[in-house]
Amino acid sequence: MPSSASEALKKAHENGHKLVICTGRQLSQVYPWLLKEIPFDGLILSGGAMVINDGKVAAHHFISQSSLKKLTDYFENSNTAYYLQTQNFLVSKKWCVDRTLSLFNKLGYTKEDLLTLFGETVIDDNAGSRSDIEKLIYYDSGVDFSELQKNIGDEFYIVGYSFGNLGNTSGEIAARGVNKASGIKEYLDCCGGDINDAFAFGDAENDIEMFKSVNTGIAMGNA
Repeated sequence: MPSSASEALKKAHENGHKLVICTGRQLSQVYPWLLKEIPFDGLILSGGAMVINDGKVAAHHFISQSSLKKLTDYFENSNTAYYLQTQNFLVSKKWCVDRTLSLFNKLGYTKEDLLTLFGETVIDDNAGSRSDIEKLIYYDSGVDFSELQKNIGDEFYIVGYSFGNLGNTSGEIAARGVNKASGIKEYLDCCGGDINDAFAFGDAENDIEMFKSVNTGIAMGNA
């Protein structure tokens, strides 16, 4: 982070503005140095699945076990690698991990790069029966978002995957109604904020719904 950005955030906080991270990352993937350096008031994590206000969990949403089984059955039957996201680690099967490593290796990323980005991955052959899953991440499905939506049904919400330029055959899936925009609303409801006073900064396609939900959405220079 440039020192100018750090200084601007700290100054905004001093002037009474609340600072909130809104990200698709789980809590364990947020850089500790960032949380230590910047006085964030809240966190919206896993694309809106978890909302933290002033250090306390204000909302936490999971994919139901029946819906999760439907998703994992679909991706396994279509031979598509996937990961399941919890707040503390990722969950997957060995064949999914091996296939994902191969995909990213072709893009120039090493196993160490992915460990830094993803954090710990737990191998669980019964991953589809877990109750602590916030969202599913899939890679190289062979179908675009609209086709996948038809295949899995409207109970799910799909957004593009923002890392690695993997196109429209890789993405993230959460329960319908859980997204960055819903997370912002839940945070504001909790802290007593007004959506008309909210600014959102982002750099990816999966930030568009967040931009639309606030009074002022700002696309960064690298968007």
